[in-house]
Amino acid sequence: MTRKSFYLHPVWLASVTGVTAVVLALEAAARLGGEAGPSPFDAFFREASPVVLQVFGGLFTALFMAGSFLVYLALRRYRRSSGSGGSGGYGGYGTPAPWGLRTAYAVFIHWLAIGLTGGILAGPLLRSWGADPIVIVIAYYLVHAGVGVALIHAWAAKPSGVDLRRMFGPAAPTGTALLRWGLGGWTAAVPVVFLAGVISLLLPEELRRSTNPLLLPIAKAEGIMVPILFLFASGLGPLFEEFFFRGFVFATLRTRLGFAAAGFVSSFIFAVIHLDPGTLLPLAGLGLVLAYAYEKTGSLWPAVAIHGLWNAVTFIGLRLLGPE
Repeated sequence: MTRKSFYLHPVWLASVTGVTAVVLALEAAARLGGEAGPSPFDAFFREASPVVLQVFGGLFTALFMAGSFLVYLALRRYRRSSGSGGSGGYGGYGTPAPWGLRTAYAVFIHWLAIGLTGGILAGPLLRSWGADPIVIVIAYYLVHAGVGVALIHAWAAKPSGVDLRRMFGPAAPTGTALLRWGLGGWTAAVPVVFLAGVISLLLPEELRRSTNPLLLPIAKAEGIMVPILFLFASGLGPLFEEFFFRGFVFATLRTRLGFAAAGFVSSFIFAVIHLDPGTLLPLAGLGLVLAYAYEKTGSLWPAVAIHGLWNAVTFIGLRLLGPE
């Protein structure tokens, strides 16, 4: 065992996995045991006039129908590809990931372990210094994202001779194509996420409630924090998450499992990492749409556009319809 490969040793990996599992279980128990915060949209729907509610209902119905049609077209194309003797892919997927599953797992579990332990240690210290909670979250996310990029570069991409820029795909859609993918993908995600939310209603009550601590702070943010949060939510966040979960996790699994299995597994990993039980299935549904966009185009940029637009619309909705 060399110094460079200590992170691949089975004993080391098992130790890191065990510690991470314990910390993750404690964090999950704390969130499930806590009280769910009030929905930032409660006041709007409680006080809105019937006419306003009818308008919103009509817009949602139109989006749901349009999105359902797009999902139907995507599924039909997938079946045709599978039935023609292909692997079920769409032809857009780029070069297979050259690193192994153990390397990918080492990157993922160390990234998760560093993030969880770092948050536990640094969070209380920064709060004791009087730092703004939103600033803490943004700073933590940026550092954690940097760690993820560094681990992928040092342990997976560089040893395999892969440029990180190549992981965004060989094809860069034009501005018009990117706009079509962003709007079309966002529209297709509406029924997928909604139906996943409906299925979530079958789960026990403690698994249905959202514990996302950022919703109300976003709705109530003031001054310079508003554009900073918007840039973070609709730009930097989607950029890293698509690079990590679609460009790395999905791409690794896609090389070995095919599109369908890789899409489902990577999407649930993407959802679980958010540590919000109430949005587990909806986020997994969104992840499937994002994986499809990457598979279809061979580029991460359409997935980034869809993800960014989804977060941007959510952000604007929180600002306009949330509590004052």
